[in-house]
Amino acid sequence: MKPQHTTQARRRAGDAVPSTTSHFSRGGKRPREDSHGGAQAAAAVRSSTPKDTRRPETGGRSRGDTPATPPSDSTTQERRRPAQRQRPSPNHGSRPLQRSTSAGRPVAHAAAAAAAPATVSSASPTTTPRLSHPFRANFNDHFETSLAALRDVLPVVTELRQLLRPSTPERLTVYDPYYCAGGVVRAWAELGVHHVLHENRDFYADVAGGTVPGPFDVLVTNPPFSEDHIWRLLAFLVTQSPLRPWAFVAPDYIASKPQYKAWVRANFTPAPPPPPSPPPPGRAASRHCYGSPTASSTARGTLTAAAAARIPSIACILPPLPEDAEDADGNGGGTGAAEAHTAAATVGPEPFYLVPRVRYDYQHPLGVGHEHSHFKSMWYVWAGQHTRDVLRAVTVALAGRGRSLTAPSQSAAAGGGGTSPVAVVHGIDSLMHGHHVTAMDARPNPQRRQATTAGRAGGYR
Repeated sequence: MKPQHTTQARRRAGDAVPSTTSHFSRGGKRPREDSHGGAQAAAAVRSSTPKDTRRPETGGRSRGDTPATPPSDSTTQERRRPAQRQRPSPNHGSRPLQRSTSAGRPVAHAAAAAAAPATVSSASPTTTPRLSHPFRANFNDHFETSLAALRDVLPVVTELRQLLRPSTPERLTVYDPYYCAGGVVRAWAELGVHHVLHENRDFYADVAGGTVPGPFDVLVTNPPFSEDHIWRLLAFLVTQSPLRPWAFVAPDYIASKPQYKAWVRANFTPAPPPPPSPPPPGRAASRHCYGSPTASSTARGTLTAAAAARIPSIACILPPLPEDAEDADGNGGGTGAAEAHTAAATVGPEPFYLVPRVRYDYQHPLGVGHEHSHFKSMWYVWAGQHTRDVLRAVTVALAGRGRSLTAPSQSAAAGGGGTSPVAVVHGIDSLMHGHHVTAMDARPNPQRRQATTAGRAGGYR
C-alpha cells in the first residue's frame, strides 16, 4: 500500500526537529528531500538525536551555503546591561578600578595618580616680576646706571662734598629723579654715598606741582633716552630755584644736536677757547699758527729766519666767533646773539664733559636687552660757580687713575688723548674740536645699519 504523506504529517515531522539542526540555503529555505522514505528516516534520526550532542553538518554543504551561527543570547545581554548601569564611576568618589598587566601585576587607574599629592620641581619656571610705576614709562627706557659710570662721576661728587658741605661732607645728598628699580641706591652705597633721594615718583608731576623732593645738594641721574625726556630735563636744570650742580649721563650724539647747542649758548657763558692742536708727529708745523721752525723744516729750508720770527696769525690768538643765534623769524642776526649772552650771565659758566674711553653698559632690572651698549655715552656736568675748582680736582683724580691702569685695559673707543680712562673736556667747542663726539650725523635706521654691517662683512665698503 502506498504510504500517504500528507502535508499535516510532514508538518508534524518537521515540528519535532529543532530549527538549529538543519542547514539553510542562501534563500533561507529548508532543503528539499528526494523521496518520501528519506524524509521519514531523516525525521526519525533527528528526533532520536540528543539535544546537547547535535552538531550542524559540514561535509555536505554546497558551494553557495554558509555555515549557520548560533543566535545571540539576548536574555544574557539584557541581564548584563543593568549591571553596567549600576557600576559606579571612578570619578564620583568610588575606589579606582585596577587592571592587570600581562605580567599579572595590578596597575592603578589614572584617577589614583591624580589624587596623589603633586610635587613641585625646583626647576619649574618662576613668574617674571613686573615693574610698577605711578607714571607712564617705556619698557625700553628702564636701564639702570652701571657701577662703572658712577665711578667716573664720583670725583665730581667727592669735590662737591668739600665745597658745598665743608663741615659735614658725609651729609651730601644726591637727587636722582628718574626711578627705575632702585638699584642705583645700592650702587651709590657701594661707592660710599649713602644719602640718595631716589623714589618711585612722577618727576614731571613734582616739577609742575612744586613738590620736588629735597633738600638736595647735587642732581645726578640717567634720564630716559626716548621721546623728549632729555629736553624736559634740560629745561628743569636751568629753571630750578635755587640752581644746584648737576650731572647726567646720556649718549654723546646729544651734544651734536642743534637743539642742545642752542640750549648751551642761550643759558651759559662760553668756555675758554680750546688751545691750538699740535701738529701730527713727523709733520712740520703750520706757518699760519706756529712761527718756530722744526729741525726738519729748517734743514729743508722751508722756513727762513724771518718767517720764524713772524707773529702768529690773528686767527690763532682770538677765540672763534660764536655763531649768530637765530631770532624768532628764523633769520640770523646780532640781536639774537646779544639776547643769548644776556641770558647766559644769569646761569653761569658752560658745562664740561667726562668722555670715557670705553662704552658704558646699562642693566635692565628684568635681565633683558643687549649685553653691551651699541652707542657711546658720556657725562654732562655743571658745577656752577665751583666749575674751575671741580675741573681741576676731577682732572687730577682721573689722571691718577689712568697711571694706575695698564695699557691693555685702555680703549680708544671714545677718542681723546692722554693716559686717563676718561677725558675731561670743558665747553661744547672743545668737545667738537677734539673730535670726542663721533656720532655727528643722524643715526641710520636699523635696516641701513644691518646693510652696512653685512657689506663690511662681505669685504666691500
